[in-house]
Amino acid sequence: MSDVTFRTPAVQLRRLFAGAGTAAVIVAVIPVFAGSPARWAPAALVPWLSIAGTIVLAVAMGVNYLAAQVQGDAHGIASRTLVRRWSAPWHEITELRVREIKGKYSTARRISVVTGKRVRSLPLPVTNKDVDPAFDADVTALRALHARYGKPRTVHLPVVTARTAGARGAWVGWSLVSLFFLAFAVLTALWVPAAASGRDDWRAVAACTKDTPPAGIRDCLYTTPAVIERATDPRTGRKRWLYFTDDRPVDRVQVPKEGTGEFGAGDRVELTYWHGGLRRITGDGHTWSEHVPAAKDVAVGSALFALLGCYPLTVLAIRLRGRRLPADDVLPSALPFAGVLAATAVWLVPLVYRHPTTLLTSPQARWWGAAGLAVSAGLFLWAWRATRIRRPGEGGGGRAEPAAEGEAFVRAVFLDATDFNPLRFGTHILLGDGTPAVTPGRDRFAARRIPVERLTLRTVRRPRGGDKAAVRAGWHIAEFEDPNTATPVRLAAAPADLTRILREFEAAQGRSDVRTS
Repeated sequence: MSDVTFRTPAVQLRRLFAGAGTAAVIVAVIPVFAGSPARWAPAALVPWLSIAGTIVLAVAMGVNYLAAQVQGDAHGIASRTLVRRWSAPWHEITELRVREIKGKYSTARRISVVTGKRVRSLPLPVTNKDVDPAFDADVTALRALHARYGKPRTVHLPVVTARTAGARGAWVGWSLVSLFFLAFAVLTALWVPAAASGRDDWRAVAACTKDTPPAGIRDCLYTTPAVIERATDPRTGRKRWLYFTDDRPVDRVQVPKEGTGEFGAGDRVELTYWHGGLRRITGDGHTWSEHVPAAKDVAVGSALFALLGCYPLTVLAIRLRGRRLPADDVLPSALPFAGVLAATAVWLVPLVYRHPTTLLTSPQARWWGAAGLAVSAGLFLWAWRATRIRRPGEGGGGRAEPAAEGEAFVRAVFLDATDFNPLRFGTHILLGDGTPAVTPGRDRFAARRIPVERLTLRTVRRPRGGDKAAVRAGWHIAEFEDPNTATPVRLAAAPADLTRILREFEAAQGRSDVRTS
C-alpha cells in the first residue's frame, strides 16, 4: 500500500499571498495620508497598532499553515508545521476521527488522531465543504494504512460534532458561559438593596435652599439655569449631545434621545444635579429625567441571569452522564431542561418583582417560593428522566399514530436511498396489515413496500455524529444488510417505535418464508 502525503493546495497559497499583500499595502498606506506614526497622538496610535498587530498575527498563522505537511506510511503518521513537529507509530494510535465544526454556511472538517487519552488535530487535510470527495478519499487512505499496520478501535469512521460525547472544548465553553451569567446574577442580586435605598432617597430628596452649606449641596437637588447653544440630530444614534452657551454650567452633556428630542438650540432650561450627576433637564413644556432603577427591576434581572446561567449547567450534567459513551455517540438534547427553566421563570420572576427585598421575611413570599420550588423540582425530575441515555433494547419514547383498524403509521426515517426509499422520501412506516411499507406522510399516498425478506438485521445502536441531522438525539438506529446495496441500510426511529418495527419486520419475514416453502 502506497504512502500518502498532504500539503497545502496551490490555490490556497495564492489566496494567502494575495491577502497578505493587500494587508501590507493597507498598513503601509495609512501613514502616508496620516503622517508618521511617531507624531500621532496615543489615541490615534492605538488603532493603527491594533490593525497592524492583527494583520501580522494573521499572516504568521497563514505562513504556519503554508509550511504544514502530513505524511502517512508504514511506520505511522508524521505532522509538521513551522513551529511544531509531531509523529506517532500506528501501534500507538487507537483511532482516527473526523471532527466537524458547523458554520453558518458550511461545515469545517479535519482529522483527529487519538493516542491513548490524548487527541491531536492534524493540520491537513481540511475542508470547508459539506460534500468533498477529495477529503473523503484522503480519510479513506489514512484509515486503510491504520487498518493494515495498526489496530483500530472501531470499524466505522467516528465523526465528532458539537452534539457528540467527545466534543472538544465543550466543558470549558459551557462552564465559562455559566460562570458569566451566574456572576452577573450575583452582582445584580447584591445591588438590589442599594437600588431600593437609592430609589427611596430619590423620592424623598428635597431641593437645596439658600441656607444649604457648600458641603451639603451634593445631598440635595441643586438647580442651575442654562441655555442650549446647539444639539445633535435626535434621529441619529441612541444618544445625543446638548451643548450649552458659554460652556455654562458645563460645555455639553450626553443624554438619551428618548425624551430629549424636543430640546433645541436657544432653549432655556434648568439642570438639576444630585450626588454630582445630572438627574433632570426642565424646559418650556417638556422635561427629561434620568431613570432611577427600582429594586424590583434589578431583582428580575438577577433572576433571569441566574436562570440563563443554569442552562449551561444542565448541558454539562448531560455530558457528565454520557462521559463513558464513545466519542461519536450523540448526547440527549437539553431542551427538556430549558422547558423546566422557562416554567421556573413563570413563578420566580413575578415573585422577585413583588418581593425584591422581602423574599425571606414575607410569609406570602415564603409560601409562593415553596410551591414554586416543588413544581420546579417535579419538572426537573421529569427532565432528568427524559434525558437519560437509553441503551438499545430499552423502551420509551414514541407513539404510533393509528390510521385504520389494524394499521398504524410510525414515524421512522431510512437514512439511505434505496430502491424502496428513493431520494430518502419516506418519513413514516406503515405497520399492521402484514406488508410494511414506507410512506412520505401519515397516509397511503406514494407508499412503497419494504422488501423485508432481503433485509438482515445486523445491529441496533445509538445515533452517531456521522448520521444525518434528521436523526433525533433520543432515537435509535437499526442497521440492515441488503444484498442489493454495498453499504448497510440504516433505519432511525424512537426506541419503542423501533422495537415495534423490528418485531413487525420479523413477523413479515416469517410469513414470507412460509409462502416460499
